This record gives sequence, C-alpha cells and structure tokens, in this order.
Amino acid sequence: MPPETRTDAPTSEPSPRSAEALPLPPAHGHPLRRRLAEKLPEILIEAGSVFLALLLALAASAWHEYREDTERAAQARSAILAELAENRREYARSAAAVSHVLADLQAAVGDEAKTNKMSVDIPLALLSQAAWRTAQTTRAFRDIDYAWMI
Repeated sequence: MPPETRTDAPTSEPSPRSAEALPLPPAHGHPLRRRLAEKLPEILIEAGSVFLALLLALAASAWHEYREDTERAAQARSAILAELAENRREYARSAAAVSHVLADLQAAVGDEAKTNKMSVDIPLALLSQAAWRTAQTTRAFRDIDYAWMI
C-alpha cells in the first residue's frame, strides 16, 4: 500500500468520528453553565450571609467570654478585699491579746509571786489566703487591674 493511502497514520486534523465523541458546547449554550450563571448571585449572597452570621456569632461569643471573665475578676477582687478585711480584724484581735500579755509580763517582772502564778496565752492570728489562692488557680487575675494587685 502506498504511504498516502494509509489510514492508521496520525493526522493533524481530527477525524469526524472523534469530533462526534467529544462535542464542544457553545460558551453560553450549556444548561449547567446557564443555570450556574443565573444562580451565582444568589449563591454569593447566601455564602456572604453565612460568613457574616459566623463572624457575628464569634464576636458574640468573644463578648460573652470577656463579660464572664470580667465578672469573675470582680468577684475575685471583692472576695480578696473581704478576706483582707477579715485578716486585718483577726490580726487586730491577736495584736490586742499580745499587748495584754506583754503588759502582764512587764508587770510581773521583779515580782516572784506574780511570776509563779502567771500563764501566758498568746492567741495566734489565723490569716486566710483562700480567696487569693482561688483567684490564682482560676486565673481570674487575667482581668484584674495589675496596679491594684501590686
């Protein structure tokens, strides 16, 4: 067979049979493309709405968490102030008792009869750190004014 009559050699032109197998649709004639072009604004509006709702939800969550943290810090601060006031009262009671014992000891100096009968009862001040430690443990200090803590 002569070379110009061979049919199995590759050609640069597509054969009519391969063109039928892969038809190329016109740019705007395909139904899926037309439908997508019609729905694209609606899809973009819905996606934007979902994105905006997500941002609003995250902002609301952050605001709520900040509000809870601020409230927890205020509670910790008031508990610490109440604890300090109670510790101050406990220390004052203990200091008064110690002053009384010191006065008795000074009065008994040189008097052997008083010294033999004397008993020394010094009450210790029981100071609390519970509110302070709780505030440290719960990390309530994150939102307390640093200058106030010092």
